Amino acid sequence: MPVFRAASTRQLARIQAFVAEGAHILFLDSPQSEDEMRAGIAACSGRPALAVTSPAGKHFMPGNAELERIGIRIVVYPQDILAASVQAIRAALGGLKGGAKPAMASPAELATAIRSDEYLAQDARWPDPP
Repeated sequence: MPVFRAASTRQLARIQAFVAEGAHILFLDSPQSEDEMRAGIAACSGRPALAVTSPAGKHFMPGNAELERIGIRIVVYPQDILAASVQAIRAALGGLKGGAKPAMASPAELATAIRSDEYLAQDARWPDPP
């Protein structure tokens, strides 16, 4: 049996308590090794285990295929989306300053992304002020 940090021992106990209360998805925060990740998954008692990727993090974070092999069933990629957004915003701002303009969403793609039709349908329910 692997040796766990005190925080991991508390986290495993919390996962088990959440399982007992009927939690549907569980998460072990910042595992430092595959053994710790596997212990967290085992504590989930068959319920889906979630991983949050953090490329800049100092915890154990294997690639997607390895996460699947270990038993992680749900992965969240918040920094990937943020990093792509930052890069796109910088490219767009560079284009506004006179540099090369990056590829942009078409008006139809933008309307779909921001759900314009849904917004306008909701807005139409309210009369314009006199």
